[in-house]
Amino acid sequence: MAIRIKIAKTAKELDDVYRLRYKVYVEGEGYFKDLAGKTERIIDHFDAVPKMANIIAYSDDTPIATIRINSDTDILLPSDEIFDFSDYRNAITKLSETTLIVSAGMLAIDIAWRNRRDIFQALFKMCADIGTSWGATHVISTINIRSVSIYGRLGFTQHSDEIWIPDIGESIVAMTNEFSTFYTWAFGQFSADYYALITHFSGHFEYLLTSADTTIFNAGEESDTAYLIGRGEVKISYTDEKSKQSLHLATLQAGELFGELSLIDGQLRSANAIAQKNTELIVLHKKDFLNEIYQDPIKIMSVLNIFCNRIRELDKKVFIYAHASMHERLDYFLNQIKQTASLSKDKQKQVAKITLEDFAFMASVSIEETENYLQHLAQQQKIAYQANKIIFYTGV
Repeated sequence: MAIRIKIAKTAKELDDVYRLRYKVYVEGEGYFKDLAGKTERIIDHFDAVPKMANIIAYSDDTPIATIRINSDTDILLPSDEIFDFSDYRNAITKLSETTLIVSAGMLAIDIAWRNRRDIFQALFKMCADIGTSWGATHVISTINIRSVSIYGRLGFTQHSDEIWIPDIGESIVAMTNEFSTFYTWAFGQFSADYYALITHFSGHFEYLLTSADTTIFNAGEESDTAYLIGRGEVKISYTDEKSKQSLHLATLQAGELFGELSLIDGQLRSANAIAQKNTELIVLHKKDFLNEIYQDPIKIMSVLNIFCNRIRELDKKVFIYAHASMHERLDYFLNQIKQTASLSKDKQKQVAKITLEDFAFMASVSIEETENYLQHLAQQQKIAYQANKIIFYTGV
């Protein structure tokens, strides 16, 4: 099962946003009692101002979560109607002439999905992505008292005591944050190349949340999207046409990109991609990529840097295949596998999911020689291996 998270743009998507707010706030929480029975939607004038984005999450075709982000205007922001942020506004304006405040609110998650932290996080990461495309410098928000601790973990600081809001029927707290802190929470874990990619194409991403064993795409399918792993693990494999055997090519971890050639050549997929565990993917479509580089060719450098690094790695592998001995190939590819291995809960070992056959194929060595190699390392207590995994002992 996969959950798609995107900016609501069509009439149907926007209507889903307004209906979900009503379902969660009025029918679920009992807020806005004056609206009960009068309408099946919640919508206000801040849904119609410039630089506004409603983000919506779908499970299949069912809307399950939404949040809104607004950029400052001459009528201020939704949060300003609930709390007077003028002191905060004056203070940050004195520090810099180039301030742009944004506000995130109207968070509504269907009760059946509220235990999914990844949905909440992905909604806020999209807010961070959109806000940076607007040039945001600060964030203000009025938070339901029950959600204060969650926002605190995102770097927000409390700006007021509890305030009872009769129209809502709940207490709120005013909170603020520097946008750079919020953005670092969302994307600071990525390497310089991928951080640049996210920044350059901000405002054009979608999110895909997948469960373990979910197929993202198969070889031979049409392609127009690239994927950056925010969290989780993706197995890239190739299916041999003659034997129909699936051969392991790579296991990609958080912070890695795949499917990027589809942004340029549009050829059919050459491999299979399957989520090995619950995985968060940042999705970039070809049309958005091309539109951005046509308007600002400098942005393509963020992709070319990634391609150059990939080519260097490919050159190294070609050299290994052409000139290295059998043991040198096995050493090289075992080290590659170790770099993608997951740390165990007890932190005493790293585990890589890969079969003996896949490792042998990767190193271009016979299965018998590969097994002898692994047995030798196991006898030295450097590793252990099973039918579908290699275990590396930490510190060895």
